[in-house]
Amino acid sequence: MIKFPDDVDSDEFLEVLQQALDAAVVKRHSMSRAEYTAIFTAIYRCQCCAQPKPTKMAPDAKSTSIQLSSHRDRRLYDWIIDYIIQVTSEIGARMMQLSGEELLTSYIDEWEHFQLIHMLVGRLFHSVDQNWIESKRLYSPSYTTVSNTLIQLWYVYLFQHISIHLMANAIQLVRQERDGGIIDGLLIVKLYKALVELAPKDMDGLRVPFREDLGVYIRHYEIPYIVAAIDYIDQRVCSLRKSTRMREYIGVLSELLAQEEQRSEVYLRPESLNPAKNALNLQFLVREVDQICDMAGAMLEAGDDRDGLRIIYSLLKRFDGPDTLQTLQRKFISNAESDILQGCPQRPTSADSRNSDFTLTAVDYFDSKLDTYKATIHELFQGDLNYIAALEKAFAQVINSSAAKSKLTTRPSRLAAEYCNLVLAKNKLQLTGPGDDTKQAVAYLCKAMQIVHAYKSKDEFFNYYRRLLARRLLNNTSYSMDLEKAAISVIYETMMRSSNLAVYKKIADHSQTLEGTASTKSTEAQEMVGEIVISEEYSHEFVRQHPELAFSMSVKTLSAIQWSDIVKSHDTSFALPRVLNEACDLYRQFYKLKHAKQTIKWQREFCKVTVQLYFPDSTSRFAESGYTFVLNVYQFAILELFTGSSAFNEDAALTHSQIRLATSMSIDRVEQELGVMVKAGLFERTANNTKVQINNKYRSKHPRVDISQAKISHRKKEEEENENIILAYRTHLLQADIARVMKEFKFMTDSKLFMEVSLRRSNFFSVEKPTFKNAIEKVIDHLDHRECVLPECHSLPRTKFTTGKFANPVYTNVHGFDHAHGLSEIMRLAATFARPEVWQDWQLLARIFYRNWNQHRNSLYYRRLYELRRVLRIMDQQGVREMLGQLIGAFFTAGTAKSARKVGAWSHLPCAYFIARVAGRIARLAQLAGKIRCVCWNVYVQFAAQTAQTLFMPLSMVVQGISARLYMVMQTWVQDLLALYELLFRWLPYLPACPETLSGKRVDMLMPPDEIQIPVPMETPGVVEKLVADAQNLSLKQMADKREMSEEETPDASRNSTSKQTKKKKRKHFVDMYNDEDIGG
Repeated sequence: MIKFPDDVDSDEFLEVLQQALDAAVVKRHSMSRAEYTAIFTAIYRCQCCAQPKPTKMAPDAKSTSIQLSSHRDRRLYDWIIDYIIQVTSEIGARMMQLSGEELLTSYIDEWEHFQLIHMLVGRLFHSVDQNWIESKRLYSPSYTTVSNTLIQLWYVYLFQHISIHLMANAIQLVRQERDGGIIDGLLIVKLYKALVELAPKDMDGLRVPFREDLGVYIRHYEIPYIVAAIDYIDQRVCSLRKSTRMREYIGVLSELLAQEEQRSEVYLRPESLNPAKNALNLQFLVREVDQICDMAGAMLEAGDDRDGLRIIYSLLKRFDGPDTLQTLQRKFISNAESDILQGCPQRPTSADSRNSDFTLTAVDYFDSKLDTYKATIHELFQGDLNYIAALEKAFAQVINSSAAKSKLTTRPSRLAAEYCNLVLAKNKLQLTGPGDDTKQAVAYLCKAMQIVHAYKSKDEFFNYYRRLLARRLLNNTSYSMDLEKAAISVIYETMMRSSNLAVYKKIADHSQTLEGTASTKSTEAQEMVGEIVISEEYSHEFVRQHPELAFSMSVKTLSAIQWSDIVKSHDTSFALPRVLNEACDLYRQFYKLKHAKQTIKWQREFCKVTVQLYFPDSTSRFAESGYTFVLNVYQFAILELFTGSSAFNEDAALTHSQIRLATSMSIDRVEQELGVMVKAGLFERTANNTKVQINNKYRSKHPRVDISQAKISHRKKEEEENENIILAYRTHLLQADIARVMKEFKFMTDSKLFMEVSLRRSNFFSVEKPTFKNAIEKVIDHLDHRECVLPECHSLPRTKFTTGKFANPVYTNVHGFDHAHGLSEIMRLAATFARPEVWQDWQLLARIFYRNWNQHRNSLYYRRLYELRRVLRIMDQQGVREMLGQLIGAFFTAGTAKSARKVGAWSHLPCAYFIARVAGRIARLAQLAGKIRCVCWNVYVQFAAQTAQTLFMPLSMVVQGISARLYMVMQTWVQDLLALYELLFRWLPYLPACPETLSGKRVDMLMPPDEIQIPVPMETPGVVEKLVADAQNLSLKQMADKREMSEEETPDASRNSTSKQTKKKKRKHFVDMYNDEDIGG
């Protein structure tokens, strides 16, 4: 049991305290609860014991007690510091005698014990911290708690003395492991964790930016460790670098860096991994990046060192920034792009080659190349998604390049559509045999979808695919309807997984635009398939209801909306054979029972007839069973002429003229169909080559012969038709996009509008300038030529609400306004618009515009005149005079003469709905008149500048006069239109309700007259005078330049160059002078 003396100020007290702490610090004996309580109480008595009790007779007793307590705390504080210095110094001297794992083990053991001791001492001296240390920190922040002071003493008097020796041994152990030795790695881990825990506070020399609590660990362990790693790797690769053996150098370097990275994950903190990695990269890779990338490019071109590429990728991936990897990525993609384009198959020119074989070869080639490069990315570049995206981009550049189109001699979109046709059509290729399911067919379709996904103009593919789909459906060559539906789903998914879609989702309706376009196209194809399925059901039902037919009949009923651009009848004069005409009439009656309000029109171009023919003189093996021929309706009509006469007789021969008269076909159609039938061997020509007859000796290797589709090449004509259809469809989409954009932004420049529309359609097709310009012109033309039709006016007679004993409660509101005065005001204001001067000026301006269009159309001033012509044309199309005449006529009986209207009293009141619509039109007309005033001002300013330069004087003077007169007249128009609108606005509540409004029709709400915004020209003072002065100065300058040129003698070439420079300067100054901001444009 520890017993402290009563006198806390004696040396005996400190000796007892030292003995008690030695047992725990030096001898490492565990301290019991009684011993801990005795020591804590003894230290606490140093502040409380022997303090004089404060009395009223001793006013300074409290200060004396405080001074005594402070003296004892300082004595204890100094003693514990001296004691810990002595202990740590002894431990440090003992450790300096150790080395290797023994040193690390001893330090870790002593540190773990010291962590317990400093916490124990800190709790024992808590009273010193709470009183004396806190008071000292108010004047000197260097004073810290006893616990933190002990940590500082450990660092200063122990660790700093042994740190070099300790770290050298630790680094030496790690070096042994690098050289293949076996060490206890757990000691290294415990060591760096001990250094992390050694974090004394309030020591400025140990602070590290952003990692303040790790100063000891960073300065004494992390930095030496990284330096040692750099030295080790440098010793291993120094000889290889000097000998310029780069391939061997990067192999050894990659292996060493990978090993060091794994070792760092064990022997360094997670926060130290990036600094270590960056230090190694800076030392060994940054200077050789370009050389390594060049070597990678050579490996890609050779293609024989995949291990080297894998090593280079792993080295470059160590860099955090994407620049180094992008260098390798660009080389890889450039090599892939050139390789794909170089090996692109070229369509053979020989006549024996089949188009289907080339289509299969080309699509399989692109698919195999993509699979090869994707496998290379997964093998060499760890499946990096950035490389896969770059590969898709490079493939898209190849597919959209002119070089690929020239080799394929067709559009890639058509190639993909033809490949899909081969997969989906039966009897084409055995791609989908009986044992294959839909999944395998979809796998084939995905090959073509890779081309579609990369091709810019996806609408081209849709058009080609739709036409080929129509052929399969009409010719019954589709493998199955389920497969057709699955193919449409695959195409839709391909459109919706566009790689650029995520980029443009920042604009609200871009994804909706793409989805709407793709959905529309897929819906069209699905409706085509659905119509064929319904038609087959109708055909089966029709045959069951008419068993009297001598033949089986299958009819396909197609909607005009989906098939109008595919199914076209060319020969309108042709009459169906009698047997077919009767069957068609029966089907028409059958269809009328199903759909009474719909009419059907026969498309003879796609009708087919299957007949069985027997040839008595034939010696083939199918002579007895006969041959089955598939003919179109024109061929069947020709064949019926021969089978109806003395069949299979040599005398049954007809000339082309006889066939044309009998069938009502055109001579070109007769020549075409007879040529096909003669080439197939069904017909033969007579000796004099003027008639044709049936070939009774017909022979064929196949019992079924299909000659319904004439194998005549119309590829060029079909391409032109497809281009026209695609162009019309794109123009239609662009018009819709232009309308949406302008509704959203209200005002945009031409370039910004083009960029916005191009962005919205970038995933579907690339917008070209001519197509965009054509779409804008059509939108403007549509807006300019809109018909402004007023609704029907339900005028009520005056007697309906002015006579009778009892007034109708519906019309009680009409008595609150002077209708006669209102009508006279309308007539007075309408007289302004009946004057012919404006329309005469408009006609004169139109003649002047067309007369000078070719000469001045590219000039800025003429564009202003073009704008004036346009707004005047819009005003002319509004029919102001006709509208006001209809308004006045609504107050009188129908047929009342205009002269009688001026003197007679009104007999009817128009309904409120009609007046509201008229008032809305008048408000818009007032805004249009204000716009005309602004345009007239701009035109006048532009042509005033031309007059000042004495350029085109007659034209300039006339245009100035017309624009000035229109400017003044339009001001009167704006005032009278606003006055008329205000009158109708006040009159509207006192007009009878329209019968249609009583049944629920809504009357448009009119805005107050003061809220109508009328465009006002920017009449900046002095603009005309400024332009005239600038023009005069320009003329004087030009005259001075000509005078100087005439005085100087220069060669002809110099004169020409000077003349060109003068023209360029003149043109530049000309454009600057007519800036839109100066003239209020």
